[in-house]
Amino acid sequence: MKVSAYDLEQAAAALVTLDRRARRSWETQDFADLARARGRLRPEIVLSRLAQIDLVRGVDDRWERTEQGDEVVGALVEKNWTPYCEALFGLDDVNCEATNLIKVGISTGLTWRCLLVRAQNAAPTLSAVLGWRADFRDGPTLVVPRELLELLSRAHLMATARDTPQWVKQREAVGHRAEAYSMRFEAMRLGAARLLWVSVDVGDAYGYDIEADDEPERRMIEVKGSRGREVSFVMTGNERRAAERIGSTYEIQYWGEISLDREPGAEYEHLVGRGYPRILQDPAGAIDRGEWAVECVAWRVTPGGA
Repeated sequence: MKVSAYDLEQAAAALVTLDRRARRSWETQDFADLARARGRLRPEIVLSRLAQIDLVRGVDDRWERTEQGDEVVGALVEKNWTPYCEALFGLDDVNCEATNLIKVGISTGLTWRCLLVRAQNAAPTLSAVLGWRADFRDGPTLVVPRELLELLSRAHLMATARDTPQWVKQREAVGHRAEAYSMRFEAMRLGAARLLWVSVDVGDAYGYDIEADDEPERRMIEVKGSRGREVSFVMTGNERRAAERIGSTYEIQYWGEISLDREPGAEYEHLVGRGYPRILQDPAGAIDRGEWAVECVAWRVTPGGA
């Protein structure tokens, strides 16, 4: 779901208040209370968007500002919105509106001009973010350096025009189908109202795909899908850290033998009949106890790093 300018403005106000209260870290509910959550998006979704542009990060069950977040919030405290606006240009929600915005304005030399009302109709989030900067406003008109909008537009067009290899598309389709199967599997047990499809509705920064309100505890479910039968998969560093942090209520649901040629409804019934999903509980504990075979298949390399 697309983040609104209102959500982003409320987020800025909440971050400033947390800073004034000397809160270096906070829980989601603390942020929700300050943001007053009148926007469309849940506070954890807004926080995940801020994490995507490196203003905050999740640490255990809390959130904290990054080094860049410190600089941005420091500027906000001084009522300088420019660093925050520039950081938000990195959000797809904001960036993707650049092409529409350019079409409704007029380029005059080094600037681009448009009545703010027209800009808001064409690109509601981006026009609002730009409008937070006083130097981009001239009465009822939005006046923006032409190079800035062209830069945003080029970045958006390059991202959308990039051709994804077919094998990547198929792998993503297998993974998404597996998540949908787990959602249906859990909904049959608990009811859809007690589930949150985190990877779809919130984002992929949490290290798991589904939250299940399975009283008395909530289960965090990471879903793995494969075309093969053997239970073998890759855990990212983020997933491993989440598994270690959450412990016994973190589980992996593995769906194997997936075929994209089959109709999903019929395939779901077929796979359940074959004993899927394979449910693997407390993976971090299983790894620590040596119950699972683990092989390093990738390294993060930082040339010149300590």
